[in-house]
Amino acid sequence: MTIAGADKLYHVLASAAITCSTFTLLFLSVECYHQRIRGSGEENNDVEMAAAAPSSHDDGLGENYCLRFPDRPRRHYLSLSAISGVLAMALGVTKEIFDAYDIVWTGGDASWGDVLADFVGVAVGEFVIFAALHSRPFFIWVGAYVRTIRARASDYDSRHRNTDEQ
Repeated sequence: MTIAGADKLYHVLASAAITCSTFTLLFLSVECYHQRIRGSGEENNDVEMAAAAPSSHDDGLGENYCLRFPDRPRRHYLSLSAISGVLAMALGVTKEIFDAYDIVWTGGDASWGDVLADFVGVAVGEFVIFAALHSRPFFIWVGAYVRTIRARASDYDSRHRNTDEQ
C-alpha cells in the first residue's frame, strides 16, 4: 500500500535523476573527446581558439585553459541538456504506454498525472543542470584558489623548516 502522492513523487525524482545522469554521461563523453583532440594536436580552429583565448580577468587558473568554459561549448552543453531531457521524457512516456498495455510488467496504471509528473521531473533535472553549468566557473575558481593557498602554505612551511635547521 502506497501513499497517494508517493507515486507522483517517484516519477518526478526518477525523471530528474534520468535527466541529470544522462546529461552527466553526455557531458563526460564530450569532455573526454575534447581532451583527446587537444592531446593529439588535431584541433580544429574553434577548439584551438577557445583553448588559446586568454581570460579577461585573473582567475587563478594560470595556463590551464581547458578548465575555462568558452561560449561555444556552453551552447553545446545546453543542447546536450535538452537531449537528456527529451530522453528522460521519452522514457517516462514509454513507461506509461507499457503500463497501459501491460507490456513487460504488470501492476502499473497509466495516467496523465504520471506523464505530468515526468514532465515536472525533467524540468527539475534541467534546472539542476542549468545551475551546475553556470556555477562551474565558480567551483573551478574555488578549487584553484584552494590549490594556491595550499601551495603558499607548503612554501611557507619549507622556508621555515630551512630556517629552523640552520
